[in-house]
Amino acid sequence: MKAITLSLETQQPVLATSFQGDPNSDVSYSYIPGSMIRGAIIGRYMRQHNLSELDLTSQEIKRLFFDAHSTRYLNAYLLSQEKQPQRTLPLPLCWFKDKDAELKENSPIAVYDFSIDRGDDPETPKAVGEYFWSEKGGMINLYKEKRRINIHNFRDRQKGRSTDNQGEIFRYDALDAGQTFQSVILCEDGDAIALQMLLVTEPNL
Repeated sequence: MKAITLSLETQQPVLATSFQGDPNSDVSYSYIPGSMIRGAIIGRYMRQHNLSELDLTSQEIKRLFFDAHSTRYLNAYLLSQEKQPQRTLPLPLCWFKDKDAELKENSPIAVYDFSIDRGDDPETPKAVGEYFWSEKGGMINLYKEKRRINIHNFRDRQKGRSTDNQGEIFRYDALDAGQTFQSVILCEDGDAIALQMLLVTEPNL
């Protein structure tokens, strides 16, 4: 299979809803799901071919968008901040640290992999947390996505204010602008050129 690397820079906050929280709160994933990337590319495909809807009986459409054995759209994770940036990965849940060890910038700490029994685990373990990571020279670098929280009041459009039956507060926790994420599209050799053309025919994904 061919691997197409795709970098995405957020020009504005992105709400990749993860269905967390209460009904009046939308919380984004910490990454851009591969399904969102696939949806955006489908939109480009439809515009390029002047389609109002997809022909789901088409073998090409099935192969490009709906058959995971032929084409896979991987999640876009944060791009590392090294001289040679690379796609980071979510931190494994089996990684722990001593509960008193503090995570500080440019300050290393010991991390223990609980999937391996080595007998040197800390007495008071605590999960490292939800981070992305990359490895260089035997050292693990951690990264955290930046988020933006917006709060909106539901108002009456004509009166310009909330009424007795309105006034609900909606909270949006989104990925902030100005961040770069990287995804990978795995596809059959013969489909790589077609997908690459879909990625470059428009200025913004």
